[in-house]
Amino acid sequence: MLTSGTSFSWYRHREKEFIQFFSKEKNFVFCNDVQGLKKCFDVEYDPSEWRLFIDSSKTSFKAVLLPNGNSFTSLPLGHSVHLEENYNDLSMTFEKINYQEHRWMVVLNMS
Repeated sequence: MLTSGTSFSWYRHREKEFIQFFSKEKNFVFCNDVQGLKKCFDVEYDPSEWRLFIDSSKTSFKAVLLPNGNSFTSLPLGHSVHLEENYNDLSMTFEKINYQEHRWMVVLNMS
């Protein structure tokens, strides 16, 4: 038993097996291997069964892969607190997540 006043911290580091699938460039963290990330979840990957959801607010920009029909969990593909929903940032996001290879349907939240 710990004595009164003793503090204890324990970190799980669940991200270790997934960190290889993400990169950081400047102020943008993004998935660099979508197919590899999908394999970790033992999910068959058909790009037509997923859609790319892009959302931004005053405090963050995020790109998330959502399954059609909600049969699986969503997968984060990109995040930044410095990007905005403008042509240059969207273009860079598409390049980094290799959109041309997957060609998901894109959904934007323009609020």
